[in-house]
Amino acid sequence: MKTNNNELSKKIEILRKMIESGIKTEKDVTNLDFDVLLHDENVTKEDMMIMIDIKKSLEEERLYSYLSGVKRAKTKRTIKKSDEPVDYDPDDK
Repeated sequence: MKTNNNELSKKIEILRKMIESGIKTEKDVTNLDFDVLLHDENVTKEDMMIMIDIKKSLEEERLYSYLSGVKRAKTKRTIKKSDEPVDYDPDDK
């Protein structure tokens, strides 16, 4: 599988900006306040989307896969509500 260099470069650029702004640990990333970032005129919508993806990837322990461009496989989980199993896909909105 070939990695899109432009996509990887953008992700690395966002990581660099995050580090330069003081976000240096996994805990810093998971505690990011996106409401504050929404009002920062130096942060674009694309930057915000990448930061959210970075945060999710860290929480799911798959940052390396995210950076290399590997898409997350959709998994279905079954949630029991009362006695009836229900299919649940966390990506369905």
